[in-house]
Amino acid sequence: MEIWEKIFDVITSETVKAGILASLLATSIWVLGSKYGPILLEFLLRFRTRLFWGSSRYFKDKTIIVPDVLEIDYPPLKDLFFLKINRNHHINGPRKVYGESNISSIQYINQTFGKFTRHAPKIKNDLEVKNLWDANLICLGSSSSNIKTHDILNRQFTHFARFIQDSKGVAIQTFWNNKKYRIDGRYDKGLVMKIRSPINKKFWIIICAGLGSTGTSASTYYLMRNWKSLFWKYFNKDFCLILNVDGGNDLSVDKIAEYFY
Repeated sequence: MEIWEKIFDVITSETVKAGILASLLATSIWVLGSKYGPILLEFLLRFRTRLFWGSSRYFKDKTIIVPDVLEIDYPPLKDLFFLKINRNHHINGPRKVYGESNISSIQYINQTFGKFTRHAPKIKNDLEVKNLWDANLICLGSSSSNIKTHDILNRQFTHFARFIQDSKGVAIQTFWNNKKYRIDGRYDKGLVMKIRSPINKKFWIIICAGLGSTGTSASTYYLMRNWKSLFWKYFNKDFCLILNVDGGNDLSVDKIAEYFY
């Protein structure tokens, strides 16, 4: 009897009870995790995507890429001496086209969005969306080339940065440290900004712009490549990044300044 009493005392001790409970809890977590883990992970990934880029409810019809448009004035054929045809005719072709940096930027965006949605963003030029605020906007190009970017950066609700031109040329001026970032030799400068729409807080406005043409496409590349880490760092906050682009290569881009609130 004494042996069985000792065994009973051991089994009913607090240490053994705690071990049994821990074992049961671990087994339950493993069973539930193996069954519902993928579902929970998918939910978290969708939550992250919607929180950074905008609610899926508004994504299909309300996410718009806004590139700047180049106006082309084709010369009359009489000015092209090497063409031996009727020189009073004009060359036919589109008058409004997108620049090379915008084409690269749109490609980066579509490649990224294609991983988590079947709905490609719409593409509209800056004049078409001049008065549009009820949408998730991705503006490509600086204030000098994109009317929408100019409008956003020169409104009072923007407290991050703006593009300026002084006696030394064009620059990105940041308000938080009162610095001016310029093209330095082969190094272009770019800006990535993400803010809430001032009219409808359900939507986001993103600007990817540069001082030179490479600055815009490199800024877009940086955002598309790093948006997941930017989400975890800034979560649901407005932020602004200043980037340095080396040698006209979109892939060679680094962050040199940041601010968020």
